[in-house]
Amino acid sequence: MTGIAFPWLNDQPFRLRQLREVLRELADYPRGQGAWWTTPGAIADYASQRS
Repeated sequence: MTGIAFPWLNDQPFRLRQLREVLRELADYPRGQGAWWTTPGAIADYASQRS
């Protein structure tokens, strides 16, 4: 999310409230809805296992 949100948030601190609201809603989603909370390292591990 950071890579996606950064241009939208850059130098726009008033947008932080909306970002927090969206992240809170995503975190409250049931596990089976397809959200993957991860880190860059976990993504790299996943990609290396698939190739």
